[in-house]
Amino acid sequence: MRKQFLVALTGVGRDSDFRTTGPGALASLADSIAAHGINIRAIGGAEIGGSGGVALMVNDDQEDGLERALRSAGYTAVEVDSVEVEIEDQPGALAEVARRIADAGVNLESILIIADRGERVLVSLGIARSNVEPATRALGLSKETLAV
Repeated sequence: MRKQFLVALTGVGRDSDFRTTGPGALASLADSIAAHGINIRAIGGAEIGGSGGVALMVNDDQEDGLERALRSAGYTAVEVDSVEVEIEDQPGALAEVARRIADAGVNLESILIIADRGERVLVSLGIARSNVEPATRALGLSKETLAV
């Protein structure tokens, strides 16, 4: 199963400088990842009240390397599983998916749009491993299908 990595942009960096979510925070993170030859495939993030973070995905074969790269650069990261679902590109489609997950008692850790397929969008839902099964059941997903 693919993974998302949730990375805090506040913390001690590899040069013992205190990283904040000011100018250069994303550049520092991206530099640290690139220095290990890892390509970011999807990313999203925000800053609220001086704290920020990103959710990101890399190629499957680079996930282990990403964990090592983040750790060696002093970043705090959390790994969550990616449940991928294809939804209609229309108002209310995401609300329906989010409601199904909430009704199953599952907390959505992150969300990334990973592909635009015209009238449909492939979305990666970051979900704690212990909640993957209830989330996929709530969405009517199986190993054979990703569409709702």
